[in-house]
Amino acid sequence: MIGLFVDTASKNGLALLVKADQVLAQEIFISNSGVFEPIKKLFANAKLNPEDLDFVAAGKGPGSFTGIRVSQMAIRSMAFALRVPFYGLSSLSLYTQAYPVALDARSGGVWIQEPGLEPKRVSLELLKAYPKIASPDPEPLIDRLGQEKVVSTAFDPENIVRLLSEELLKPGSQDPEILYL
Repeated sequence: MIGLFVDTASKNGLALLVKADQVLAQEIFISNSGVFEPIKKLFANAKLNPEDLDFVAAGKGPGSFTGIRVSQMAIRSMAFALRVPFYGLSSLSLYTQAYPVALDARSGGVWIQEPGLEPKRVSLELLKAYPKIASPDPEPLIDRLGQEKVVSTAFDPENIVRLLSEELLKPGSQDPEILYL
């Protein structure tokens, strides 16, 4: 099965074309620069067309309100036009998970996701109990927790392929709930 995945919930966006258990093409881009150009590049690099897709998926947050809506709108529209299923993945699960992954919720709290669990919103005080955390946008957390507790993390395409495979097998996993900051 061939699928397209896009996430624009954080500063850096990700677009992946996947087939079964492999990444066919990937584009990392600045989320607020638009999502369609990276998608076009993906198809060109993989020598595929949108009609070749068997499913589409997008990051469901937590993350930027506007960023989540951009990828959700684009990918849900593709699902509708192509008549393929739509799935969602936690935006925090997309990163290398040597540590729990966290993101400043910009309203006093923090979103955190531990490997294998769903994201949850916690207070800064609870976050301090973790010996170390990773973040795709570490600066706000470093300002609040200190340099020694926060490390930067990057997208993990192989993990995303694994998560998509698991999501496709879950009954009722289409039309996911969106998590805003």
